[in-house]
Amino acid sequence: MLLIVGLGNPGRDYAHTPHNLGFEVIERLARAARVHKRERRAQSRLWRARLDARSVLLAQPQTMWSYSSGVDVQGYLVEQLSGQPLGEFLQEQIFGPLGMVDTAFYVPPDKM
Repeated sequence: MLLIVGLGNPGRDYAHTPHNLGFEVIERLARAARVHKRERRAQSRLWRARLDARSVLLAQPQTMWSYSSGVDVQGYLVEQLSGQPLGEFLQEQIFGPLGMVDTAFYVPPDKM
């Protein structure tokens, strides 16, 4: 069985926002598999489905998640341990080797 988890935040305040892209993906997969019955277990919405002849469990956890200051601390630690600014480290160690040529922390004005 394959488990596919779509992250998001429950509630109307987050419906149809980028925060809930994971929820949207799970709902579309459920519709594609023609599964309409949903269970509620383990603080999640769950669908049992078959996609491409595989048994799949689709899940939407119903607990809140958010970016925290912990992400800032991680960035600071990477900078201190590598001796490089975070953006430079990510480019050299991750984005470059993966061929990610259009990745940044912001959208440059010429791409807006």
